[in-house]
Amino acid sequence: MSVPDSLARKMELWQHRGRVFRENAELFTAPSWIAVMLGQNVWPDMHDPIADTLDEAKVAAAMAQMREAYHDIAGKLPVHEAFLRQSGSWNEAASPIAPAQAVNA
Repeated sequence: MSVPDSLARKMELWQHRGRVFRENAELFTAPSWIAVMLGQNVWPDMHDPIADTLDEAKVAAAMAQMREAYHDIAGKLPVHEAFLRQSGSWNEAASPIAPAQAVNA
């Protein structure tokens, strides 16, 4: 099966410099394209030189802020079993955990 020209261009841009180009109001966002490319084991040959223009201290501060926000949000989420129980997806009969060992939600 041949790859459409528009996809071939996207793949070439990504593989050459790690760039993602979105046309008009296409469905996939940049993070989705990155996930697709990496999931298909398509890696950039080199980084985009635009990245070299960024202030390292500002990038580090932004990364630290994101890490803290993700940590805070993750701490508010229920554990996996509790989530499954809340959603009605928990199957007690199929559970490998004995009820006495189950996590109390």
